[in-house]
Amino acid sequence: FLAIGASLGRGLDLEGGENDGVLKAIEFLINMNRGFVTDVGERVIVIGGGDVAMDTARTALRADVYAQTTASPWPPDDHNREGAAALALESARLATRVGARNVTVISLEDDDEMPASPFEIEEAHEEGIRFVPRRGPSRVIGENGRVVGLETIGVTSVFDADGRFAPQFDTEDRETFEADTIILAIGQAIDLDALGSSGPAISPRRTIEVDQVTGATSVEGIWAGGDAAKGPRTLIEAIADGRRTASDIHRFFGGTEEEPEEGTMVQLQQFHRLDDIYDRIGRVDVPTLDTGRRIGLSEVETGFTPDQARCEASRCLRCFANILLDTSRCVLCALCADVCPYDLISLVPSEEIDPAVPASTALMLDEEKCIRCALCIERCPTDALSMGVWTGVGVPA
Repeated sequence: FLAIGASLGRGLDLEGGENDGVLKAIEFLINMNRGFVTDVGERVIVIGGGDVAMDTARTALRADVYAQTTASPWPPDDHNREGAAALALESARLATRVGARNVTVISLEDDDEMPASPFEIEEAHEEGIRFVPRRGPSRVIGENGRVVGLETIGVTSVFDADGRFAPQFDTEDRETFEADTIILAIGQAIDLDALGSSGPAISPRRTIEVDQVTGATSVEGIWAGGDAAKGPRTLIEAIADGRRTASDIHRFFGGTEEEPEEGTMVQLQQFHRLDDIYDRIGRVDVPTLDTGRRIGLSEVETGFTPDQARCEASRCLRCFANILLDTSRCVLCALCADVCPYDLISLVPSEEIDPAVPASTALMLDEEKCIRCALCIERCPTDALSMGVWTGVGVPA
């Protein structure tokens, strides 16, 4: 089972990119973690707009601490959009901890378009990191083989009409930034060379080609999953790949497994009501160290106290529950739509859903945004709406 991840940093084919001082965020982060401290100088530019870039910039302020760290005997490794986002913020935050005093994050996206977590962006702002949105790298400026600056061009748009990542630039709008180090935090890639010439087939996305259900590759007896097969994604998605693939490997070797437990939808006779004060009780932010105390390698987030954790857990709106509709009772009065606090219920002509359906009206609910307040259930005059949960499939009752 190949789960080698996306361990390589993506580069850019920029004029001047061969100058010393142009780094990839993954290499930079791994070197710092293993004790190989990099002299980034006073001025660092991080190219990218994600979480990994922020952490990189913030950590760069802690040069002395990293210098005192015992180096690992292992050599540093050469190391899609969401992966690039995490990488960019991590890089920017680390740069401010290794000696840099002027860290700038340059991103294609505008402030409200950056894929980075709003919390990470806020923390980076608090620690003095500068943001320059809507600019893209044009060329690296070097002197005597060493980086001295970055020329950028304006960005007119980042996404096309269909919402796909397709940046457009204004080559007449040029601006130069001084820099001692430029860190590229624009995403990660899979080390396909590790597979060798006789390895599994490679997909057009430069990932290991697999069966989307079983994880099997083009080579019998070899499976793959996680980032190596699907590209940079979340940890839980990689864990799910491992679980599904383990079942197929077990069957491949003649093993048998029990039939999966069938789930059953159980209608709840009583359901919680949205507390009148719920909207007045805001989410508790995770406590953090004061900005002035963020030195060394101490965790910035100190974590919830037991009481805070219990308070947050008590705010759960049980999003695993589902609104059930008995169409035989629904009279299309639209009272449920009237009381929905987020306007998630609507009545639409059936032909908008399926042109083949005779003229009628359909009741639509946005399940992803529903907060399960049950106001629609209470308001329904015919009891056509109810709340239900699946049992027997690992969902809490």
